[in-house]
Amino acid sequence: VVNMKEAVERKFVVTKAYFQECLDSLRGAVMIAFPEGLPEWDDVELTLKGEWEIDSRTMEAFDEGAELWWAGKMMEQNQDKKLSDYLGRNDKTKIVAKLQKPGGGAPQREAPIDEKTQKEMMAFYHKKQEEMKKLAEDDDDSHMGSAWADNKQLKSHLQGTGDVRWR
Repeated sequence: VVNMKEAVERKFVVTKAYFQECLDSLRGAVMIAFPEGLPEWDDVELTLKGEWEIDSRTMEAFDEGAELWWAGKMMEQNQDKKLSDYLGRNDKTKIVAKLQKPGGGAPQREAPIDEKTQKEMMAFYHKKQEEMKKLAEDDDDSHMGSAWADNKQLKSHLQGTGDVRWR
């Protein structure tokens, strides 16, 4: 059992060997819980076999080392810097950091909205634009002569002169 709080207090450095040790303990727990094994398509099974990918990267891609990027800046790799030096002391801060190969430059930024939402927004905008075109083309004022369009109808009704006809 790994206690990461104690590991942080001891300033424990996470290495590939430590990762492998965690995977071995997970593999043992899965063998106990699922004696007949997991299906081959299961994410845990793929991870334990070493066939997992995250953003088309595998564990072997980081054999020569990695750089940690956050907010478009690379975090320094010396052991004297802590995350609190970059982020402050707020315990509730959540960040998304990315690992890159050394010398690979900053990782590609994520889109602010996903593709599905963007398509829905564009369809809504296009539909709204078409409605506005139809309204602009429809300058028909023939309805202005109708009784329901009379702007003095309320006044004449309240004064009782609504049905008076002059000959």
